[in-house]
Amino acid sequence: MGGRAWVKMVVENPRNENNRGDKIAMGMMRQIVDGAIRSQYTAHDAVYYAEPIRATGGCLKCHGSPAGEPDPYFPQYAKNGWKAGEVIGAVVARVAAE
Repeated sequence: MGGRAWVKMVVENPRNENNRGDKIAMGMMRQIVDGAIRSQYTAHDAVYYAEPIRATGGCLKCHGSPAGEPDPYFPQYAKNGWKAGEVIGAVVARVAAE
């Protein structure tokens, strides 16, 4: 993960591996998807904060319905079946303690 701080768009199965969260970020993302408005966590070495990512109309061209259909721009990926307004992940910020 590297660095003193990072911000990631954390989803369950990211297309971009740079957005894969660590164990704590993944747990926070699941809390958000399950309905939490925000999530905060203080670890021994860092502070985390997360808020929801909601699918918008712009997301749906590549990630919308039907699930499993090829993405029109990147056909190596399949659409996710997301719906407008659905919480699909979390923006997670992590800042390491000095």
